[in-house]
Amino acid sequence: MLRFGDKDLLNIPIIKDAGGVVFDNLPLIFAVGVAIGLAGGEGVAGLAAVIGYLILTVTLDNMGKLLGLQPPYEGAEHLIDMGVFGGIIIGLLAAYLYKRFSSIELHPVLGFFSGKRFVPIITSVSSLVIGVIFSFVWPLIQNGINAASSLIADSTVGLFFYATIYRLLIPFGLHHIFYTPFYFMMGEYTDPSTGNTVTGDLTRFFAGDPTAGRFMMGDFPYMIFCLPAVALAIIHTARPEKKKMISGVMISAALTSMLTGITEPVEFSFLFVAPVLYFINSILAGVIFVVCVYSMSATAIRSQAAELTTS
Repeated sequence: MLRFGDKDLLNIPIIKDAGGVVFDNLPLIFAVGVAIGLAGGEGVAGLAAVIGYLILTVTLDNMGKLLGLQPPYEGAEHLIDMGVFGGIIIGLLAAYLYKRFSSIELHPVLGFFSGKRFVPIITSVSSLVIGVIFSFVWPLIQNGINAASSLIADSTVGLFFYATIYRLLIPFGLHHIFYTPFYFMMGEYTDPSTGNTVTGDLTRFFAGDPTAGRFMMGDFPYMIFCLPAVALAIIHTARPEKKKMISGVMISAALTSMLTGITEPVEFSFLFVAPVLYFINSILAGVIFVVCVYSMSATAIRSQAAELTTS
């Protein structure tokens, strides 16, 4: 909806704002999603995460005032903004506390608060403590993230290592943790029409930042062209008696990569039988990022990619 509502498509603000509200509340969505996911789908954990995140945000704001901190950027809504990391931390906390205290039995006088009802209470207190601790720690972490963002985004070697490490982490499922700061935390952009400031490569891109997209654009040629070529090569080298079966599997995997951006079906088809080849594939993925940024028109690549994924 965010893409359809943009000025260069339908130019309907209500649709754009309806899509933008998701990005505006990503930390809260992360908190609820992580909590419910790790607590086995229990809604109480999600409720505790919502309460915990709100308390964390208020605590950080108040501690920022007490410490005399300056806003991280002009027009910042919060003096200390942990972004999606705050949501992830609270989600993990809520899930842990649910598993730890959902069966607790209190004194009969406080019996009403026993069991699952105790989880939001203990999460609230814990979030307050975490907020106080991170009011001292997070400004230092944020400065480190900003410095790393500038170093990696402005460096050919930095982009190469980002893409290579991202691919190498996929077999372990750790790539989601790795790309989060790049997508949602690194870099800042202030929308000249609204004055709103956003952070992160992905959110800056949707806000119209012409310099955003460095950590995304290399994925599109990789997903749309490179992996289908890998699938074609596997089909071509398959044994004649198994070519029909392998063709069905690899064509489906290639289409999945092209249309949805899910690369694991193709990558895992050769990862376990040829891990060295997967390592080489990861290095080549890093090369693609460098080529896209420095040898092609970044604006053209990003606009085409947006059309493929949002229309």
